[in-house]
Amino acid sequence: MKKIKSGDKVVVIAGSYVKKVSTIEKVIGNKVIVKGVNLKKKAVKKEGFVDKTMPIDISNVMLYSDKLKGPTKVKIEERDGKKVRVCKKSGEIYS
Repeated sequence: MKKIKSGDKVVVIAGSYVKKVSTIEKVIGNKVIVKGVNLKKKAVKKEGFVDKTMPIDISNVMLYSDKLKGPTKVKIEERDGKKVRVCKKSGEIYS
């Protein structure tokens, strides 16, 4: 089980978009595409220049905790026969 999945709310912790809170659109191996982060201009035929979201490394993002209002570390525990992600500080469970 991975600690970060698509649809999670994350905080960027490294790079030019530090402290930006956004959601993950897609996970590609050890890279993630975060909505509105790492935008690049790409030339597309008949459309001109288009902003495209490029992937960043998974180590540059952390899960965002609504209870703590900031980034949090996550551990994987087994509860009721299922593996779940649990916030180390607050005990908040992520689906």
